[in-house]
Amino acid sequence: MDYKEYMVYDNVLRVFEDNTIQKWGKKSRFSKVGWVNVGFYITEKPTNIYFWTHLKNKEGIKRKFYRHRLIYKAHNPEFDLMNKSLIIDHISHTKAGDNIENLRLVTQEQNVWNRQRPCKGYSKNKILGTYQARITENKKRKSLGYYKTEEEAAAAYKEAVKLRLLQLFQ
Repeated sequence: MDYKEYMVYDNVLRVFEDNTIQKWGKKSRFSKVGWVNVGFYITEKPTNIYFWTHLKNKEGIKRKFYRHRLIYKAHNPEFDLMNKSLIIDHISHTKAGDNIENLRLVTQEQNVWNRQRPCKGYSKNKILGTYQARITENKKRKSLGYYKTEEEAAAAYKEAVKLRLLQLFQ
């Protein structure tokens, strides 16, 4: 099976085509040294599921690494894994889909625009009884208009986001 090998935090890692990750080490304190599968923990947040692991350096200091960042590093050697301001986005919004085809490097602005939330971009105007759709761009709010139903306001917001995403990712 083909793999990509690189160093992370004093650990030699192998990333295989099926996204299995191995490191050079011991399975237990009594076993011999060899290639060991990296075990991942699952962090579940309201809308996100992330897989992560701890890696130790030579001094025994642990650091948390996310699986999607390790996979992206394997395919893009110039990527600085330690720089947390570099954001890896899941294109399909499925966090478990850590295939390299599903990962891309984005800016913070692009990542915020790519979020999916059900009740974002519109609110009810209590005085008029209508729904106002709004979008924020470059720290400025822009009104997209007033709508009679919640569904119309949500559709207007989603259309504006699609147009903005097309501009950002071209």
